[in-house]
Amino acid sequence: MHIAELRERLAQFERRLEIVEGIFKTAIGFDPHLAEDTEMLRGLIAQFPGMSQSGIVRVARERFEMSRSRTIEVLRRGVDRTWRIEFGMFNSLLYFPLANGVHANSVEETHDDSSIEFSASE
Repeated sequence: MHIAELRERLAQFERRLEIVEGIFKTAIGFDPHLAEDTEMLRGLIAQFPGMSQSGIVRVARERFEMSRSRTIEVLRRGVDRTWRIEFGMFNSLLYFPLANGVHANSVEETHDDSSIEFSASE
């Protein structure tokens, strides 16, 4: 084989590998922009805690030119990781930031349990 043939075969192999890599990333749900989009929505939810999903979609479209479907996808992926939701009036979903990565209710329950244990040991 000549060097030119080897280079051509190597180039074909690299193209095939890129295609397989793309298929694999799609299959496992890899999203290269998820972290960036999540951070933008995290800031928005922190600025307007308790905003409804439709309100977040509207503001995200205005500020970040993010589509409705993309915004909802990122919001769903961030539930209980980046923000929490509460059900509001008229079947609305209200988004709130997590306090240090945990639910505010969880912190209160932990605090209440520890104070009960402290009182019982006295």
